Amino acid sequence: QQRSADGAAASADGAAAAGAEVVEAPERKAEYADTASQFAEHRKEFEETMRDKEKSKAFRQAVKEYQEQFNHKVEIEVQNGRKLADAGLETSGFVLLQHTSAVHDR
Repeated sequence: QQRSADGAAASADGAAAAGAEVVEAPERKAEYADTASQFAEHRKEFEETMRDKEKSKAFRQAVKEYQEQFNHKVEIEVQNGRKLADAGLETSGFVLLQHTSAVHDR
């Protein structure tokens, strides 16, 4: 049952992308309405929290503490930095530091 529902959703997505009119099952529309309603309720609660200075401060501190568990610096020694020039590390938050050396390309 689940597999056919997923297949129907994928078919509907494909049809919508192709510009065809898609008629959704009533259950899906109800699910979307519930999700939108929940989102609106959570947004309202969040906005109320952010208007209160004390609650806002506590919320921001909790977010900061949560994020800090994922933020840490690591330094490693690289033997040949030329191999990392196009590694795309900057898109992952890594930074290659400038380093001067007496070694030159020939």
